[in-house]
Amino acid sequence: GGFFRHLFFDTGDGTCIAFFEVQGVGERDDYSTEVSTGNGLPVWVNHVAFAADEERARQAEERLAADDIVPLMEVDHGWCVSLYYLDPNGIMVEFCRDTGGFGDDPGSAADRLGDTEATDVSTYLRPLDPAGLRGFNPLPTRQAAQEDA
Repeated sequence: GGFFRHLFFDTGDGTCIAFFEVQGVGERDDYSTEVSTGNGLPVWVNHVAFAADEERARQAEERLAADDIVPLMEVDHGWCVSLYYLDPNGIMVEFCRDTGGFGDDPGSAADRLGDTEATDVSTYLRPLDPAGLRGFNPLPTRQAAQEDA
């Protein structure tokens, strides 16, 4: 028989993020867990982001580095600095450290956003090959796991 597992992860501020693992309960054999690339979008379009102060961001980076997991990229957005990782399901995870934010004044927030540097969009629209990412060891596909069984 099949099963499903409902997993809850404490995000550290009294809230949780939850996921399901399903096996043999009516799901399609070829379903995709990649919420962005599985739908033909760049990996960064749909992602999970966590706010982190400097200490929490450092702790997350050290904990992941201890398992030889390095960020895909670090981006200074001007109002925050983000570390981006790719999880084993192909979902981008961001740890975002606020470096001053936009503030409460809508006018200064708009000015600050307008001051961000132009980005070479082509660097973000290229498809990522998870197997070639630094420090990323993808889990075997469902098909490969079934073939090995």
